[in-house]
Amino acid sequence: MPDVWFVGRGSRTITAYQWSTYGVVADTVTWNSYNAWSIPHGAFVQAQLDILDNDAEFLIGQTGPRSYPRPILAGEFSQSGYAYYKAILDAYNDLVDQGIIVNEMSQLSDVSDIGLAIGTAEDAAAVREIINIENLVVPVRFSTPVAVIGVSPSDRAYNDRTIIAARMRVSSAPVGSSLVVDVQHFNGAAWGTIGTLTITSGSVTEASVTLNQVQVVGNLIRINCTSAGSTTAATGVAVDVVVTNG
Repeated sequence: MPDVWFVGRGSRTITAYQWSTYGVVADTVTWNSYNAWSIPHGAFVQAQLDILDNDAEFLIGQTGPRSYPRPILAGEFSQSGYAYYKAILDAYNDLVDQGIIVNEMSQLSDVSDIGLAIGTAEDAAAVREIINIENLVVPVRFSTPVAVIGVSPSDRAYNDRTIIAARMRVSSAPVGSSLVVDVQHFNGAAWGTIGTLTITSGSVTEASVTLNQVQVVGNLIRINCTSAGSTTAATGVAVDVVVTNG
């Protein structure tokens, strides 16, 4: 039996209420590491499969469970955290194959010490440029099959970072009123809105906003949907909050 794969960031849950907004009566479903981000087609009715097929974060008709999560590597999202990681790993393996780097990385105390295992200053500079972790730009993805008024789960800062932008896209437009989403920052004491994204009724034009919010370890990001579409809620909603580390 074919499977439905979740190919987005982290895990994904579609609640019974979210299914009901499509006129489908179904239980809450979660894709995560426990089920290898894969659920058999037999767990869904055809209406659910049609909904998932229209969501860019799912692939239907796949063979077997997945072994590891793989974010979508297409278009503007090609600069995901996974894409950076793969580029770093490929570059490192290439230098090992050339004998430029000694494969004794476990002896290094910090990633910046990688130059100690390289033969020349030029090689060291090249690798430090490749492995410039502090300047990685990574989107934090918040998504839902259908817009629902309320706040999302939060994303925690595990290192100092800066929120530099946010963008929102939809598969189908909100009708009756705009889709309005606030980007919110928690500074350790209180939540505050740092930017707002709006897609007007009848439109599918991507919304974006430039931000400049420094976060320290323990600060949080979330989104708060204040309007989903008064007649028909927007579907296939994806909000990317773009952060740079360091």
